[in-house]
Amino acid sequence: MTIIAKVGCVLAAAAMVAATPACNRKENLAVTPPTTRTPSAETAAGLAPADETLLAIAREALRQAVEEGKRYEPPPPEDPALREPRGVFVTLKEGGELRGCIGYILPREPLYIAVRDNAVNAALNDPRFLPVTARELNALEIEISVMTLLQPATPEEIVVGQDGLYIEARGRAGILLPQVAPEQGWDRVRFLEGVCMKAGLSPDAYAWKDAKLQKFQARIFGGPYAAPAR
Repeated sequence: MTIIAKVGCVLAAAAMVAATPACNRKENLAVTPPTTRTPSAETAAGLAPADETLLAIAREALRQAVEEGKRYEPPPPEDPALREPRGVFVTLKEGGELRGCIGYILPREPLYIAVRDNAVNAALNDPRFLPVTARELNALEIEISVMTLLQPATPEEIVVGQDGLYIEARGRAGILLPQVAPEQGWDRVRFLEGVCMKAGLSPDAYAWKDAKLQKFQARIFGGPYAAPAR
């Protein structure tokens, strides 16, 4: 079951937990994405081996899906942590602007498979964008956000730059990654309003008694597509 979440349009139910856009494009909330990576994101030059593995999987999955129309089947990684189910989002940017962002909110697949699937989802299945073409690949930046589990939260507990937000209320749901608020220059209240609007709710829905607000953190890393050698 799948949440497809856009500003002003959410097809959701409380139990739906799959592929979900979680980043903002320029026209969605009248803000302009930055042209630089958020300070919390590690770049390819300084990645841990496990993160390098995930980035390589995302690159090859993109290449095969976009150039060849194939589904990449990566070998199971040696690191057991990469074989554990985790929530994860993959964000694609081109020229500093959002090009696609989709992920799994809850753990449902081994992490390395979830990265593969959502790299392709972000490129080809984000309903806000036309599919990525082969000509665009070398211009893409890939960002991977590996999520912690969702935790119940009050509005006062939210820490901008550390927490991501997920809200459910009255049959709608929305999510924003931790890096969104710093990128957009939002304070805590604007971030809370933003996730409500992402779900197609009133900006003050986070204060409703029947709203379910949750937070999470993420390990954020990435690098350029840098087409792999064939």
